[in-house]
Amino acid sequence: MEKFDTDEPEFNTTDLIGDDSFMKAIRYPESENAKYWNIIYQKYPQKRETVDEARNLILNLPFSKDEIPEQFGNKIWDEIYRKTVPAKRKNFYRAWYGVAASLFIIGFLALYIFDPLGLSQIKIATGPGEIRTVVLPDGSTVILNGNSELSYSKNWEKDNARKVFFQGDGSFRITKVNSLPNASEGRKFQVLSGQSTVEVLGTEFTLHSRDEEMKVSLHSGRVSFAVNKKGKGSNESSLDRIILYPGEEAEYSKVNNRIEKRKEDRNQILRWEKDGVQFKGVTLEKTLRYVKDIYGYDYVLENPSLLNRKITGKFSNTDLNAFIKTIESTLGMTIDINEKKKVLTISAQ
Repeated sequence: MEKFDTDEPEFNTTDLIGDDSFMKAIRYPESENAKYWNIIYQKYPQKRETVDEARNLILNLPFSKDEIPEQFGNKIWDEIYRKTVPAKRKNFYRAWYGVAASLFIIGFLALYIFDPLGLSQIKIATGPGEIRTVVLPDGSTVILNGNSELSYSKNWEKDNARKVFFQGDGSFRITKVNSLPNASEGRKFQVLSGQSTVEVLGTEFTLHSRDEEMKVSLHSGRVSFAVNKKGKGSNESSLDRIILYPGEEAEYSKVNNRIEKRKEDRNQILRWEKDGVQFKGVTLEKTLRYVKDIYGYDYVLENPSLLNRKITGKFSNTDLNAFIKTIESTLGMTIDINEKKKVLTISAQ
């Protein structure tokens, strides 16, 4: 798999549309390629415009379904050539025009055949510490916390189910189906994340989905939480499904491969909103996990027992420095921030 240097990524639009891993990331949004390019997108905000330009160019090239493969491939390359190659460099690029056109015929035909969403995805991603509110076509809202991503089809309103793909931390407020004009009662709302699916008709919940775990906390309504678990054999799988009611939460971990359902612990709460994050009896260990998820900072500490100290209060979740200073004063410790390495060094005062 061809990849660019993640320490100092150097690429332009032309590089991306000719890169195999970037093509596969668009074709397979759940693949390792997609995870890699999502890291690039989140870690380097200055490269987002280039990534978005290449992605949108690929997804929005004009073509008709009845074009034969050769015409289809030539039209793709003509459009890319016209939009991305400066006039003074065209003579150089004409030399590898034929080879590149052949590669794009194969890549785009595969994408066209295997993408059930019609080559049209809308993707919204947030950077470290960034919070963004997304209003979906049906009026449902999703508040994305830092380092999170939401995507859905441009043909979303025509699909049988209201389906979105999600990774990160999000707060969902779903519009009820029967409140929409000309809506079908069977048109459920589905949030897909890895091998997990949250299915609702109208409700409010928060969703945490990162790496090896997924957690759903329900505030109102009712949701179905399902996980397609992989068995020991290569072809073995099973679907675990539970129903959540308000005040309940469910967590799935790939490590133990099971869903745990429980009442929300009112004595230990970590809840974030647009204007801040609320902690009640939350250990420093869980707090630092939140910092890593949202801001991308890891940590080292001289005394592991410090992780058991607990935090209560509401703090800013958009300013990392202010957040860390508050933790320092609240727990009586020193936290040094290394912005270059993205590491927090923690020691007792």
